[in-house]
Amino acid sequence: MKIEQIMSKVKNEMIRSDKMFTGIEFNVRGKQVVMNYVYADYSSDAKTNTDVYASRRRPCFS
Repeated sequence: MKIEQIMSKVKNEMIRSDKMFTGIEFNVRGKQVVMNYVYADYSSDAKTNTDVYASRRRPCFS
């Protein structure tokens, strides 16, 4: 996956209205690098809707 594609996906996550994007986490698993999106935790606020769902696709590159 090219850096332009990664940045495009990150920018799309940043503009989502159902989740508050806070960063990216990279995990090295053998010869693969897995990128996870990190979101703010709203579970402490009773007025906030905590029913959020993960993206259907997570970028995975080797």
